[in-house]
Amino acid sequence: MTTKELVKAVVGFFSPSRRRQLRRMLGVGLLLLLFWQITQEGRLEDWGENIKSAREDGNRLGYLFLALGLMPLNWLLETAKWRQLLLTDWRPGWISSLKAVLAGISVSLATPNRIGEYGGRAILAPASQTANVVFSSLIGSLCQWVVFLACGWPALWLILGAYYKWPLWLKWGVSWSVPLILVVLIGLLTQPWLASWWKSKIVKYRWWRWLRKKIGEGRPLGYQEIILAMVFALLRFWVYSFQYLLLLWFFKLPLSFEQGMQGVFSIYLIQAGIPLPPGFSVITRSELALLVWGSETLAPLSIVSATFTLYIINLVIPALFGALLILNKKGKG
Repeated sequence: MTTKELVKAVVGFFSPSRRRQLRRMLGVGLLLLLFWQITQEGRLEDWGENIKSAREDGNRLGYLFLALGLMPLNWLLETAKWRQLLLTDWRPGWISSLKAVLAGISVSLATPNRIGEYGGRAILAPASQTANVVFSSLIGSLCQWVVFLACGWPALWLILGAYYKWPLWLKWGVSWSVPLILVVLIGLLTQPWLASWWKSKIVKYRWWRWLRKKIGEGRPLGYQEIILAMVFALLRFWVYSFQYLLLLWFFKLPLSFEQGMQGVFSIYLIQAGIPLPPGFSVITRSELALLVWGSETLAPLSIVSATFTLYIINLVIPALFGALLILNKKGKG
């Protein structure tokens, strides 16, 4: 069989009707995976008891409702960041963009470090825009990583500096070294001569020529758009970090705003380097929280409950909608 015949056979196998069947199977599989993760990884009985106990104090219910209310803002900011980074003139509406983001959340639950998010978004996008969707999502993830480092590094080293009683100059010097380096690098990347040099180096690679062909020669991605995407990434990071702190307060953990946010920033920075699916990372994040804040003064079960509640709010609920969107997608692609 020739290469051309093989390609034709593969394309024929993935006919529109078969692709629809595969999407339905994926949607059902994701729903089953969500159910398994909730029941197996969340210690539901302990979590339910802790929710019931915390709910008895009506003064703290506001923390839970505010954390829940911030969930749409979290994913709207992610949607805005992604739309900002699309590399062609193709511009889906806000509703279509949000649906693609929700589908990405759903698929990401089954993959390490949420790498499946890219493919999930592509499922609800036109087939001709697959490379555009994946590449823009990758750039968006890099922007989020910059924010992780810029916020998490100072927080982590300020905590360590206070614990080991470092002198003030050392604590602040180490803490702000990485953010300063990032500022310098971003400044360099905005220089036109560097962009020209970079393009002259990568244009010879076949993968770059393939990518340019796939995304076309439409609207180029400017530095102002990248900076704006980083602003969205920063706002989103603060939103879901504050959600975590609100839930820690809901479960009656005695943390100040500064102490809580420093700890949350540090936890997210450390966790970002651990390649675990979000369902499994619930326990990992809880263990990191115990290390950051100390297990002697804080109730471990309350930290686990806050972590699992955030997982339910920010990932499981959106992922359920995403799985249903994948399951019910109409069209030939």
